[in-house]
Amino acid sequence: MIPHRLNYLSPLYSTDPEKIAARHETDSDDSRFRRPILEKLPTQFAMPVANHYADLYQREGRRIANYYLLDVKDDLSKFIINLSSSDDEIICAAQKLAARCKRLRYLAKEDETAYYAIWQLVSEHYHIDISTLRKKLFKLDTDTKGVLNRLCDEHWWRRTIRKVHVRNVEDHAIRSGLVHRNAGIYISDISFERHQQQQRRNLKMLENSIAVNQTTGDELTLLELAQKSLSNPKCRRAELMVRISGFETLSRELDHIAMFYTITCPSKMHAFKTGANSSGKTTSTRNPKYNNTTPHVAQKYLTKLWAQMRAKLKRDGLNYYGFRVTEAHHDGTPHWHLLVFMNPECELAITKIIKDYALREDADEDGAAKYRFKAEKINPNKGSATGYIAKYIAKGLDGFGLEVDLYGENAKNSAQRTRGWASTWGIRQFQQLGGPPVTIYRELRRIKGSELKGLIEGVWQAADSGDWHQFVKLLGGPTIQRKDYVITISKQWNDKPNRYQEPTGYQIIGVNWGRVVITTRICQWKIEYRKQVNQNLSIQIDSALPNFEHNLDCEGFDEAFRPPWSSVNNCTELLK
Repeated sequence: MIPHRLNYLSPLYSTDPEKIAARHETDSDDSRFRRPILEKLPTQFAMPVANHYADLYQREGRRIANYYLLDVKDDLSKFIINLSSSDDEIICAAQKLAARCKRLRYLAKEDETAYYAIWQLVSEHYHIDISTLRKKLFKLDTDTKGVLNRLCDEHWWRRTIRKVHVRNVEDHAIRSGLVHRNAGIYISDISFERHQQQQRRNLKMLENSIAVNQTTGDELTLLELAQKSLSNPKCRRAELMVRISGFETLSRELDHIAMFYTITCPSKMHAFKTGANSSGKTTSTRNPKYNNTTPHVAQKYLTKLWAQMRAKLKRDGLNYYGFRVTEAHHDGTPHWHLLVFMNPECELAITKIIKDYALREDADEDGAAKYRFKAEKINPNKGSATGYIAKYIAKGLDGFGLEVDLYGENAKNSAQRTRGWASTWGIRQFQQLGGPPVTIYRELRRIKGSELKGLIEGVWQAADSGDWHQFVKLLGGPTIQRKDYVITISKQWNDKPNRYQEPTGYQIIGVNWGRVVITTRICQWKIEYRKQVNQNLSIQIDSALPNFEHNLDCEGFDEAFRPPWSSVNNCTELLK
């Protein structure tokens, strides 16, 4: 329901009855102009937009305020469905979009022509970028057929539209002032609630899904398996701490030092800034430099920056190893913490390179040197490097061992919001820098190892006991090239077609030790779903179909699926 002040703004102008009467006709026109725009917004968004509109009306006048609403309207027109759409509407949107893609593919005859016709439809009309999909598939040596099969698949579109929709909602929430320390910290309340709902749906699906071991006949629910895997934040945190502690132990043996770097995005990527009011209370205010950069784009900026740093460090022959943690500012903008172990002789050179690249963009802005880059040498006499980074890992997973976060919020609640933030924007929170691939470590932990002899036996024992320090040491150390590791991952090509009629591709089957392949994935599992879940799901989808209306509908859409009455059709313009 739209608040009353969104329809009539006359009390904001004047209390004079004559002036109110004179503007009554203008208010009616404005109300008819505002209503269709604001109705497309969730209630949580409509009020901030209306407040800003009212402020502009008073300060700048009717023309400027209406221009602001027109900008909001233009933003909303880019979305494939309304921001206030439900998940049922997303499912129906995916069905209709997949049907349109199938029709275009049928009319185009050739795959290349069909791809460009669909690309024009989804990119120009619905503002969804599918170019990255084709680039990714080309790396796997697949043809356009696999891309088209995805674009004509309802379930692929369902996942894609959900991702696009939730990011559009959160992007608008940031620009509407709903994401900062005095509102929804890290992530807006509406997006966080959606994330929690999705987690509950996933939990119910895992409870009703059974994995059957086709070798032994054992049956386990996917929920039981998930609780023992890295999907469980406790297991994930435990493995991260084991690996970091192992690196630190190894660094002491090698007389290496630990440096802690913090890299922050330029000011223009931050929607809000903090400050103190007259009473001394910390408040959040809009950043006038903000250029509507989303956290996803900001993360890409930091990733590209690190790629440039990494290339420069490699060219200069500077070796390092450690971990990277991505953390959210209160307004959702990411920043990085790097725990890097290195030879003491490399400290100045590595620090200089990281600082130079971190400050290349907008280096002359106020506070850049102070806030955009920080370097701290960890003193082992005051505390361990593992203990230093442990709080950042806990803040991003489950809040273990913490009472409050940096902004004074409950640590466990903040950890849930941080995971929701990372899931919404597709941000990888933790990454190992250097050292052997963790996949080798995980694969070796799958086997019993009773028949192993020689070096592989020692490496397996280190992995099985969770001794990352000994595992890395036996493989040759943390700074050797990956091609020089004596143990590598073994993969096997699988021709079995996947859902999109493509070969499954290379799959991990074990590890290579010289010419010997040690198989780690012996058992085959089959997933079975309880019938009750599928029945309930189909009922929900079927009940949602008749009531769905959104901007994917177009004149003559239903008729497009009827056979042509002649040898020509009227869809030539679409193909052009």
